[in-house]
Order: sequence, then C-alpha cells, then structure tokens
Amino acid sequence: MKKNEDKIIDELFHEFLTEVNHAKSDPERFKAYNNFRQKLLKKSLSLMTCLWSKPVLQEMILDDIMQDDDFIGDVFENEVLEDRDNIIDRFKNLRKSFIKTKLSDKIKDILGEATRCYVYGFNQATVALCRAALDYLLKEKLGKKEDEEYRLSDLIREARKERILSKDTMKKKAWNVNEIGNQVMHARPYKFDTLKIINSTREVLESILEPRSK
Repeated sequence: MKKNEDKIIDELFHEFLTEVNHAKSDPERFKAYNNFRQKLLKKSLSLMTCLWSKPVLQEMILDDIMQDDDFIGDVFENEVLEDRDNIIDRFKNLRKSFIKTKLSDKIKDILGEATRCYVYGFNQATVALCRAALDYLLKEKLGKKEDEEYRLSDLIREARKERILSKDTMKKKAWNVNEIGNQVMHARPYKFDTLKIINSTREVLESILEPRSK
C-alpha cells in the first residue's frame, strides 16, 4: 500500500468517527457513513487495499459495500480512469514485445496473464509470470515432468549444456529473469525494469523455440 493512501484512510476514518460521535440520530449516522463511502470513492482508494487494511473497514466492506454492485463498479471504473494514460502507455510499450514464434496454449496463457498484469501496473505479478513461462518451457524442452520440482537455475544450466539455450547471452538473460523472479517471489525489495524483464523473457523463449540447423 502506498504511504499516502494509508494516511488518507486514517484521516477519512477519523473524520467518519468524529461525525458518528456527534450524530444525534440514526439517519445522521447513516449520512456520515455514506459521506465516508463517497470520500473513499473520490480519493480513488482501492477496495482491494481496504480489504487488507483496518478491521473496521473490512467489516464495512463485507457487510455493506459488497452488496452494492453499483458502488463497487464506480470505484473500479474510477481507478481505471485515474490510471488511463499509464495503461495506454504501458500497452503501447508492448508493441515490440510480442512473440512471433508459435507457442503452446499453456505458454500463451501464462504470457497473456503476464502482459495483462503489466498493462494494469502489477509489476511483481508480471515478473513472477515471466519466470513461470520460462520454467515451463525449459521443463518441456528438457523432458521434465511439469509437476516435478526443479530449481530454475538448474534448468537454465542444463539447457545451456544441452544447447537448448544456444548462446551465453540467452543464458544470461534467462538467469536475470530467474534472479529477479526469485526476489519478487520472496517479497524482497528489489528495483527492476518490468518491460526489460518481459523483453528478456521474449528473447529467451524465441531463442528456445526457433528452429536451428544441426
């Protein structure tokens, strides 16, 4: 959660409690609650964030807001509108990231989710899914069972040895996807360029899938 969002929630909730404490009737308390909901909407605070925030907010959402489809729709529509320009920019950034090589349905599904996560700004999920796509394809090409546990780093080494990864540059890119993916999956603070990870994943997958002369 962003620190400023946390502060806004605290301020709005304090205002709400103050209004409730000064209310002299149930209609006034109901009005205070509706004001609180509308202020949350206007500030474009994520309902998903609120669900993991203060217990009182959780109770309100589960008991009342969850029953109000129009309100929930307005919140998410407002959030998308707030991020509209960034969503457009991120989608346009992907124009060089599409894979031309034929993919299996499984890889297409994983990469489809990864690109949607990127477009909507879910960077850590994007990286985790890129790592998953690489892991899946290397297992497939190395003849490993999908449900068996292997360290991706070991798969990368074996793929280079078997020349499934035909160049050291591709091994390095695969290694980078793995390393950053590990950081993300273990919730460690780590700076990374999400688009660069997507493009590295694309290059490695295409390198593996491209037919090569013997």
